[in-house]
Amino acid sequence: THRLYTIAEHSQGLRVWSECLEKGVLPTFDANTFDVNATSGPELDQGEASILWPCEPLRSLLLGAFARLKLATLCSRFPQIQKACLSALLDVVIQFEEELAGDKDETNAEEDEEKSSANGANVTAKETDGAGAGAG
Repeated sequence: THRLYTIAEHSQGLRVWSECLEKGVLPTFDANTFDVNATSGPELDQGEASILWPCEPLRSLLLGAFARLKLATLCSRFPQIQKACLSALLDVVIQFEEELAGDKDETNAEEDEEKSSANGANVTAKETDGAGAGAG
């Protein structure tokens, strides 16, 4: 399953990416720690340490794209590129979550439709049974 984040979590995640890009590194984290490239990284409290933003599979795709384009290095040298990258990053994450939420809404609507169809069939069957009993 994919995780949807709160605004505060988006803010924390974006701040971590910003700090990492400013230092010229990508925010690649160990599963149990929030250690940037296992050498240095932003100082985070325990609440932030539990958030890996954005969720998979988007996270791996973005990290791969940033690495191939060497954006971390460019961002550390050119603040305008860092701002543009962070803006694009946030746009992609929000679009991903909106599509994810839309898929969940469609799935829920389909389930509700199936339930109401099943209930409607039960009601029709009861009405038919009742009409047959009254006529006989």
